[in-house]
Amino acid sequence: MIARLMKFQASVLLLLGAQLLFGQVVNHLPNPGFEEFILCPDSNQFDGYISDWLSTAQLGIDGGSIGWYHHNCNPSAFGSPPDALRQILIDGVIRVRPGLQTISNIELPGFIYAQLTAPLQRDSLYYFEYTSSSNSWLVDDSELPDLPRDNWCISPDRGFVLTVDPPTLDTINPLKPYARVQEFGRSQLESGAVRLGQCYRATGTEKYFVYGQFFGPADDVFCLVNQFDGQHLQFSEILDNFKLEKFEPELCCDISVCNEEAVDFAPSFAYYAIPASQQTDYIWNDGVTGAQRTFTESGQYYLTIHLDCGTKRTNTIAVNLDDCLDEIFMPNVFSPNGDGLNDYVRPQLNNKNELVAFEFAIFDRWGNRVYLATTPDDPGWDGNFRQKSADAGVYLWSVSLVTQRGDEQKEQITTGDVLLIR
Repeated sequence: MIARLMKFQASVLLLLGAQLLFGQVVNHLPNPGFEEFILCPDSNQFDGYISDWLSTAQLGIDGGSIGWYHHNCNPSAFGSPPDALRQILIDGVIRVRPGLQTISNIELPGFIYAQLTAPLQRDSLYYFEYTSSSNSWLVDDSELPDLPRDNWCISPDRGFVLTVDPPTLDTINPLKPYARVQEFGRSQLESGAVRLGQCYRATGTEKYFVYGQFFGPADDVFCLVNQFDGQHLQFSEILDNFKLEKFEPELCCDISVCNEEAVDFAPSFAYYAIPASQQTDYIWNDGVTGAQRTFTESGQYYLTIHLDCGTKRTNTIAVNLDDCLDEIFMPNVFSPNGDGLNDYVRPQLNNKNELVAFEFAIFDRWGNRVYLATTPDDPGWDGNFRQKSADAGVYLWSVSLVTQRGDEQKEQITTGDVLLIR
């Protein structure tokens, strides 16, 4: 089972790789890793230096600051991620830092925006994803006010909007409030990072992509405070690896599975980091629900995925159903006469499962057991019983197996007869 699933998952990765190779997956965002630049900045400046992207400051808005915190101009600049995290974030790391004016309780937004590289198709589903990380390595906790706050907050529901015109506060307001990263779902990465994904139904009129964050004081939970000057609290999030592409979940390849054996198709969709907070339903064409299922018939199957933004049908796979029982081959005659041909009788196994227990027994016509083996490596019965040659004739045999497949054990008993000739 493990080998079959590994082969299945490898096929999925090959399919995704082929899509990338032949250009079927198109990222509609320019400079998605923030690595291309117009001019090297003196510090961690953003606007006017990084290619294709602008931010809050370009609109003359009193908002949070945007920093280009790791780039090829100065990879070791202050604020660059630790080495382990840089393996995930790679280059061009952005720091978006919205804030809250504590005296007036006015939110100071921070956002970046870019023009789409190609139009979106009306009513098609698209997928947006980025990698996020805490900025905790820049925080000196001793300088922060005593506030109930979480170490790292993210926007799992909607950290982005798509607009027809360049963004203003009216076009991006409101964004959904933050949630704590521990509540986000199943996309946690190593070294303190998380993949955030969201699906979107296009209107076909979109021209600009806007990513932004507001500080959300819901339930008196403060996100990670990076700066406090007595009048302002500022909160940071590290971003990289943007993508906006068509949502095209696919099943892959014809598969052979065991009857009533559970198969988990979730790895097929691991490319997408849809949050656990979003309602996602998997409905098969035969009415079965869920990403994990069993099959009772061979045939053609497809899956429809229902998301908050809409539905998407996968391609069809051909399922071949197998009983997956170990095959037992037994001769129907043997001649223990010492000529070196057919002097022993024993079963030959074609193992499809892990063997846990084995028993091979032979009985005479009165029900007396004349031979017993508890390992398939036993040489077999030589036709003797109680140190004497057994009579020629028909003998009954049985093979009992206990096998392991995944977490499940099964017992298999096969019987037959064999003719002893002399």
